[in-house]
Amino acid sequence: MPVTSSQRPEPCRDWHEWADIPDQHPDFSYWRWDDEDSQASEQRLGERLYIMACLLWSSLHDYCLARRFTDSYPNWSAICSYYSMVHALRLFWLLAYGSYPTGHKQMADRLTSSGNGTRANWQRDTLGWNRTPVLAKAFERWLAERLV
Repeated sequence: MPVTSSQRPEPCRDWHEWADIPDQHPDFSYWRWDDEDSQASEQRLGERLYIMACLLWSSLHDYCLARRFTDSYPNWSAICSYYSMVHALRLFWLLAYGSYPTGHKQMADRLTSSGNGTRANWQRDTLGWNRTPVLAKAFERWLAERLV
């Protein structure tokens, strides 16, 4: 059955909702430390660090390839540059939110503050389906609070 606009939740504009409404943002809640189950929390921390390291390595590796191919293979250089940015953006989403949209267009569209937001869907079978779309404004506020 198709979802009507009245059934869709309002896009998230404030990152504080991620912790305040955990059933709407299961990917954010999944990675949070749980004192009652510190062993599982420790394992999730290790998993998250590993995933973040892989995304960082992929982004840096693609950037280095792009630089190497600039003169000899300009088309490959452009492709490597593009994927360097994709991996860096996925790393940012994972660091801030705990998941990321797997579609490139979804990520690019949410770099603007307009629109209906996007749902993070990486590992949705493990983390649960993110019910509330997230707007770029939520990430802007998250980042601004950490830079102050």
